[in-house]
Amino acid sequence: MLWTVLIVALAGADVSLPADFEDCRSEALAEMAAAGISQDQVRGVFSYPREDDSDDGMIVGYDVSVRLYTCNDRVYINFDRHCRPRTVYAVGDCQVGP
Repeated sequence: MLWTVLIVALAGADVSLPADFEDCRSEALAEMAAAGISQDQVRGVFSYPREDDSDDGMIVGYDVSVRLYTCNDRVYINFDRHCRPRTVYAVGDCQVGP
């Protein structure tokens, strides 16, 4: 009986992300726009949290990968934990900036 109650309680639980969760995707699109790359040139934006090396798994930043229709590789943007850009670079045949 206890397990049934627990399962029912969990089924109605809010499993959304915390309010302070950021993945820096919108900031990545803003960085791309600042570099002259419009949103319609963006094929996909993928965000990966970067954790510190300790056991607590604290998020210290985000690595964002941007795929474009105009090239075969990717543009990478490294953000701090508050989604402030630290590094923007392109690999392969992708280009960012003038």
